[in-house]
Amino acid sequence: HVTVDEVNNILWAYTKDGFLRAYTFNGTSILSVAVSESYEEDDEKSEDDDDTNHTALVVNPQDATVWLAVGKSLFKYDSNGVLLLTLNLSHNVKALSLDKINNRIWVATKKTISAYNTSGAVILNLVLGKDTHVEAIDVDTDSGDLWVAIKKGVRRYAANGSLLFETKIDKLQYLANNTDGVWVATKKELYNFIK
Repeated sequence: HVTVDEVNNILWAYTKDGFLRAYTFNGTSILSVAVSESYEEDDEKSEDDDDTNHTALVVNPQDATVWLAVGKSLFKYDSNGVLLLTLNLSHNVKALSLDKINNRIWVATKKTISAYNTSGAVILNLVLGKDTHVEAIDVDTDSGDLWVAIKKGVRRYAANGSLLFETKIDKLQYLANNTDGVWVATKKELYNFIK
């Protein structure tokens, strides 16, 4: 997994060998930190669980911190690779997304989405409903709204957690915020939803 800190001109990567690494934009390695091996993965797999490697990575350029999710653990590092925070979650993380407007990080598991402040405290839990399988999340950089891809649809939540939009689409896999809304990819099609 890779993320870019465009403010500080650093490329961050979490590698298969369990290291968080930082590189300059010309490819020079500037940092390599072994990630704690204390993280856990969910023991039980449900019928709709996939074999996805449960890792996610985002950078907050406002305070130059890096958030890394591995299995059921969420780590926060400073720009020097010093571990600032470790949170043990109840389920494997599916995705992370940074809300720069409200200075919080959204953490999605298969069935839950929560917002954490920079200290690691939960400040909002979204009510997703029964039989919801989260595939991806992405924050709208203009409004702070959260786009959510679930197994059979797309939702948009306001920064306060209220549901603003929902539509059904089968076999969603990815979504990406853009200035006008969000792009959504299924196994065979690509959609653009305008806000």
